[in-house]
Amino acid sequence: MEYRTPVRTRLGAFLGIKLTLFTILGASILGTLFGSAIVLFVWQKRVRRRRRASTNPQNIYSRSWRSAQLMLRAYELPFGVFLGSVALAAVFFGETLIHWYMALY
Repeated sequence: MEYRTPVRTRLGAFLGIKLTLFTILGASILGTLFGSAIVLFVWQKRVRRRRRASTNPQNIYSRSWRSAQLMLRAYELPFGVFLGSVALAAVFFGETLIHWYMALY
């Protein structure tokens, strides 16, 4: 049986500790923004659909929000995509971004 090292271990060995922490933080932020955008997009789509189909405009927003929550409850957003994209950005722009961020303080 072959032992495979986890991706985070290989990522840490390749980037170093500073850029690995930057990658994990950046991927978390990017994933949160992307997930929030998906929720808002689905909610907006449900609101438009209910406006067209309904003659009674009461509670459209709350019913659409509950409907979007029910639909997205079981949805799992893959984290590896964000880790890979931020790791690629960290390879090319990581040190520059870290120096810019540290200059703020």
